[in-house]
Amino acid sequence: MAIPPYFIFPGKIMNVDLLKGASPGATGTVSETGWSNTEVFRKYLTEHFLKFVPERTNKILLLLDGHRSHIALDIADSRLRVTTLCSLFCLLTRVTCFDH
Repeated sequence: MAIPPYFIFPGKIMNVDLLKGASPGATGTVSETGWSNTEVFRKYLTEHFLKFVPERTNKILLLLDGHRSHIALDIADSRLRVTTLCSLFCLLTRVTCFDH
């Protein structure tokens, strides 16, 4: 199963025209810089990712790079559906970057 793309655009108000021609199920949001932040990551997990993850008995291992936007203590709150369906594993910062 694949999770459809989630786009982040620079701006203050989301313009749905930005998603014209995107894959089915794709959605997105805006941030001032167009980069991910903790609020964007939280929204992705709770409003997008979980919509496409079926209820299951076994947890999903969700690997995250070490970007600071992925480290939010409230996401690890056991009352959220994220932690009942997923085990979050955050890699060290810059582990996913390769220098040539």
